[in-house]
Amino acid sequence: MKLEADNITIEIRHHKIINELSLSFERGELVGLIGPNGAGKTTLLKAIIGAEKYSQGQLTLDGVPLKNLSPVERAKTLAYLPQESRIEWQLQARAVVMLGRFPYRRTFGPPSIDCERAVDNALDAVNATSFSSRSLNSLSGGERALILLARTLAVGAPLVLVDEPIAELDPYHQIHVMDILKAKANEGIGVLAVLHDLTMAAHFMDRLILINNGSVVAEGVPKEVLTKANLEEVYRISPRQEYPANTSIALPWKTKNVDT
Repeated sequence: MKLEADNITIEIRHHKIINELSLSFERGELVGLIGPNGAGKTTLLKAIIGAEKYSQGQLTLDGVPLKNLSPVERAKTLAYLPQESRIEWQLQARAVVMLGRFPYRRTFGPPSIDCERAVDNALDAVNATSFSSRSLNSLSGGERALILLARTLAVGAPLVLVDEPIAELDPYHQIHVMDILKAKANEGIGVLAVLHDLTMAAHFMDRLILINNGSVVAEGVPKEVLTKANLEEVYRISPRQEYPANTSIALPWKTKNVDT
């Protein structure tokens, strides 16, 4: 299963947020969508899930326009973890994960055996079973992040979109979450992840798509995208780069043209 964005343009209040952008990702790969604040990353994800309108171009799934899918079909196919992690209701953590099964639930009916099994599997995948009976407001930031990721995985969708899944997490939980996403890609799920941490992007991603001002600047394996020239142009930083074991690590080191 392959999702493609072809020549997408999105305007908000007469300002182009996404400008004739094309990209694709498919099952079995972990793709990082990177770029500075305001580049259009979150807006693009919202367009893919149907929460943002686009004025030009087409979004397709295996060649079929996404707009032809019903909301329920789209929800079953594309699971989405938004950047905002706030939940107003103080639910039990397991009940939050069960929200991911909404596309499969009957109105006012109890969860099916399949839904219960999907929630169990999602909690197990993120190692959150031990605290799934606690209320959400009693969890640490890292634990909440795992529960929200489990809610996304509980959908059982073949394609997953995650927006800054490791923001504000400590190093352990950052690596843990990235390990989970990598494992899901290895199981055959397609994952498109918005990231700001370039080191994590370089270490975990199969492929990176660098965007700026709503357009793709570079695309390819991390070593090809995280070049000194690209980082200076797009992020306005000079990186310190290492290339251990045929991979790459890009560390933001200083702002461009500023000596420290």
